[in-house]
Amino acid sequence: LKTPLKREIQSSQIHTYKISASANQFFFLTVEQKGVDVALNLFDGDVKVTESNLPKSSSGLEIFSFVAEKAGEYRLEIKSVNQGNYQIELREARPAVEADKLWISATKSFAENLKLQNLQNPNDLPKIAENYRKILSDWQKSADEIGEALTLQQLGQTLNSSGDIKEAVEYYNKALNIWQNLKIETEIANALNMRCYANY
Repeated sequence: LKTPLKREIQSSQIHTYKISASANQFFFLTVEQKGVDVALNLFDGDVKVTESNLPKSSSGLEIFSFVAEKAGEYRLEIKSVNQGNYQIELREARPAVEADKLWISATKSFAENLKLQNLQNPNDLPKIAENYRKILSDWQKSADEIGEALTLQQLGQTLNSSGDIKEAVEYYNKALNIWQNLKIETEIANALNMRCYANY
């Protein structure tokens, strides 16, 4: 998986990947969704270790990170509710360091805040924005540009919904710069669309 792998997946189909890990090894991978909404589940034998299914559209990144508590072979399953294509890439595989705890915490906090955002309760917008600012700071401390850009976009969406259009566009532009540097086409398109439809 160190080389990006592009695959087509059918509705309800499961793709399986084996991950050989040393004890206390950190892994970070992304799945770029291209017209498909996937869920990721990691197993140690028959025991589910962790999962990821960000409540986003069928275009853009799913992010996934974990630290192997013990050496062995883990099984990553990718399942889709619809037919489409995706690209999976293992971006980090190395001994875990203390900062990775912040990385994993930021990943979980981002997913939880995104779920709250998708409830579309106007009364929650100040809290959601505050949460994203904290998550953004954590990503920056972890030096993870992908998490940073995803959070910049969602913070922009939150501010746009709150009527802070100028600041929202600034965050969209910051996210766009990162995606262009990383050459992730689906997220470049997402950032451009968000900026285009900002309520000027």
